[in-house]
Amino acid sequence: MPFLFSLGNIIMKKSLICWLILHSFLTSYTQDIDTLVATAVARAEVLRIQEGDNAGAIEILQQALTEVQAQGVPDGPSLMPLYHKIGVNYYSFGKYAEAESYLSKALSIREETYGRVHVDVAKGYYVRALVNRELQLYDEAQKDLETAISSMEKVLELGRSKEDYRLIWMFEECISLQAVLKNNTLALQYWERAYDYYAQNEEANFQDIIILYDLKGLIYYNQQKYDLSEDAYNYAIQLFEQYGQGENLSVPVATVYSHFGIMQFQRGKYVEATRNYEIARGVFENLLQEQRSPWIYQNLGVVHANLLELSGKLGQYDQVDQHFNKALEYYLQGYETFYHPNVATLYRDYAQLEADRGNTRVALALNQKSIQALIPDVKTEDPLRLVDLSKYVIKDKIACLESLRQRAKLLMDISEQESGAEEYLASAFQNYLTLDTIITQVRQSYNAAGSQFDLIEQSYPIYERAIEASLLLYEREEEQAYLETAYYFAARNKALVLLGGMQEQQARTDSAIPAELKEQERNLKKSILRLESRLYDLQGEGESAVLKDSLFNLQREHQKLISRFETEFPDYYASKYGFGQELKLSDFQRQLKWETAVVEYFVGEEYLFSFVITKEGFDYRKIAKPANFEELAWRFREQIQAQENWNEAALGASHQLYQWLLSRVLSRPIITDDVKHLVIIPDGVLMQLPFDVLIEDPASSQLSYLLRRYAISYAYSNRLLTGEKLGTSASSTFAGFGLEYDDYTLAGLSAYTEIETSNLADARALGKLQYSDDEIQEIATLLSGDQWINTNATKTSFLENADQYAILHLAMHGVLNEESPMNSALVFTRQNDSTEYLLRAGDLYNMKLKADMTVLSACNTGAGTLQKGEGVRSLARAFSYAGCPSLIASLWNASDRSTKDILILFYENLKEGMSKHEAMRRAKLAYLDSSPPAYQSPYYWSHLSVIGDSSELEVLSGSRFGRFALPIGLPLLILGGLFLWYRRKSR
Repeated sequence: MPFLFSLGNIIMKKSLICWLILHSFLTSYTQDIDTLVATAVARAEVLRIQEGDNAGAIEILQQALTEVQAQGVPDGPSLMPLYHKIGVNYYSFGKYAEAESYLSKALSIREETYGRVHVDVAKGYYVRALVNRELQLYDEAQKDLETAISSMEKVLELGRSKEDYRLIWMFEECISLQAVLKNNTLALQYWERAYDYYAQNEEANFQDIIILYDLKGLIYYNQQKYDLSEDAYNYAIQLFEQYGQGENLSVPVATVYSHFGIMQFQRGKYVEATRNYEIARGVFENLLQEQRSPWIYQNLGVVHANLLELSGKLGQYDQVDQHFNKALEYYLQGYETFYHPNVATLYRDYAQLEADRGNTRVALALNQKSIQALIPDVKTEDPLRLVDLSKYVIKDKIACLESLRQRAKLLMDISEQESGAEEYLASAFQNYLTLDTIITQVRQSYNAAGSQFDLIEQSYPIYERAIEASLLLYEREEEQAYLETAYYFAARNKALVLLGGMQEQQARTDSAIPAELKEQERNLKKSILRLESRLYDLQGEGESAVLKDSLFNLQREHQKLISRFETEFPDYYASKYGFGQELKLSDFQRQLKWETAVVEYFVGEEYLFSFVITKEGFDYRKIAKPANFEELAWRFREQIQAQENWNEAALGASHQLYQWLLSRVLSRPIITDDVKHLVIIPDGVLMQLPFDVLIEDPASSQLSYLLRRYAISYAYSNRLLTGEKLGTSASSTFAGFGLEYDDYTLAGLSAYTEIETSNLADARALGKLQYSDDEIQEIATLLSGDQWINTNATKTSFLENADQYAILHLAMHGVLNEESPMNSALVFTRQNDSTEYLLRAGDLYNMKLKADMTVLSACNTGAGTLQKGEGVRSLARAFSYAGCPSLIASLWNASDRSTKDILILFYENLKEGMSKHEAMRRAKLAYLDSSPPAYQSPYYWSHLSVIGDSSELEVLSGSRFGRFALPIGLPLLILGGLFLWYRRKSR
């Protein structure tokens, strides 16, 4: 309290001084408005820059604005500098909403006065972009930056300014914005543009380069590339030691030490983190003696907040209160308000320390302060009182997300720890519903896939607790709505990026965007993909610098075009970002067949949840996740993939996984004898596991694979299982592409994969594939289809013909790239020294196929980078994005002989009118029954999976059920009826 009183006295004294200064020149310059404004701006700049007194600067500018407006001066060029500088000072204060308001006024006047191509207009858009980023209005920030850069580039081109450094500042802000959006590739491309500029004179620009390396460290930190992050921070420090001799550590260098400490804390390097935090604190405290700037107070607050978290981790609780108080003091001085996201974070971190010490109710009270700091209108101290967020404007959704997440967990903890605290569980449940809404809002603000992947991963623990709360309430109150909500939470994040991409593609197709603009966008994407592939292949060779420039420019063009779509075509924007109504359980059940049971998993940190759905039933199982769950699942898959025969360890692992995953599920009453088909919607490590091979009874004389009891198919999401089943619009039935690889193609493949040609196994791995061309020939003959084999199986032939066929079948190598999933590829025949024989996943994301089913009889087409919630980022997934509702994919490098045998049987079964899942089951069983014991290991047959729509393939069973039945059968039926009528009449 004494601190607040003394702060008030200081503000009152400053206000009086400012008024006297202003009054002295107002009386002298009443007749000259421009001089009055210029003098006020000049004095305010002295206070802001030299004395760090933003409050005093704002007061001078506000009083000048009031005086000028009192003289009847309308909004126009005379007032523009005042609006702009007031906005800049509010930005320095961290008062971003106020800053945006004044900067927008200034920008509107500037653009009306000067037009778009003017250095001041470019500066106006740039500064407003900074503010919009802080407000988490990322779309607006990106559009402002695009406009600022375009305007500044035109200004420089026309020679209207020589301030090329301003363009580099704009590129630096692009780095920050793209890093926030987790679009790290684009952020690093902007980074290179800025670095190339400053590196022309490294010694003169070393402070700017230090700032750049600090940004690079943050980008790598976001990517969890901690070694690269550490290298960036170390290089920044080395630059200062090289060029900053005789200089004191400055704000940029101190910021590097502060951020370096955060990264080291994350890695568990607590001693190093402490050292760097203390260095940063010393620098900021020294600077505070020279200049009492809000920025310095704010940075000191951040350092003490980090030290608080570190002290708690080290168990130094005697220092926790000290760091909390200092951090709060500096924040209040730096922001001049309690209501700021950093204050909220401080209270949230302190609450977590108290929760870790078992002081749950103390933690809950601190958490309430955190929420009040984010939402000033929330006055209640009662944590059970639900905050209706629809009534408030939430400036920092990420901070609000974290505070509500903490509150929901604390409420659940209290309900578990204390008897008679049932209302805390109900309150936690309501908080999780609110959290789901906020997560959706944040997701819609992210365009880059990387940022959405990160958000899904970060929100997974939230949904795990949300499921748990829902099920506890269901068990307590026996209300079906709670059980359905638990399932909603479990299914919420499945394949969202894939679904969002499909939705965006559909939005573009259905919108009023002119055809020429759509074609322009398609061509840009294709050009970007070609350059990305070329750069990936070069791996840093000389030509890459030119290609990087070209890629950078193309990506900017594409970004501008998408921004134009969203701005000028409201139907596109609404369709792209309108996720629509969630799938109702009753609607989902209505579309299921009597024989089908859907089993959907959610693999959390503490629990394994299984939800089972049939046409008229819905149930769940929840078990504590075994400590060795992931390890056993991965080891089991590796045993299969390594061609090992079933030994005792493999049998035990198979049965154990069955016990964890299915035994309790399949014993539920809703799994009747009618159920013959299981649709598995996996999660986490389960996405790489073939359920066919799970063993129900290890003591059985015949291995009791799950395959013997059920047909099994898989889906990325329940949403991809619903909807009307449309017949194909393709003009032809079957197209097969396959090859027995020649030495020239294998040599290119060896160089691409960095595997010596002599080490390429003469098997499915990366060898000749001697049965692949036979596979295509036999199936094409069986179906009277078309084929491209061996030297005719080119990438060009696929691109030119693929969209004409209802069934696509590719029997060839698949190259898996886990670090760069878009460069995973199918390997066609090689015709020249380029890599144009590779059909990459990125190519498929730019295609629109008409196939009802795609069979990927290639290695690793169903394997890939495992993304939490989203699934396996595989070649199969890319075909799904391209429009194929049904896929047959491979989980590993399997024998091309067994693959051929199974797939021929599969097609024969499809021709008999079987569903895809049953056709695959019978093909595998037939293979098992007819193969020698040495070839019955699951390695040879369980790699093939049916993904997506697994119903009958009408184009093959059309003689009885297909799309041709009506146009052909109806006339025959009519003729037959007429014939019978004639015969009866003639009698």
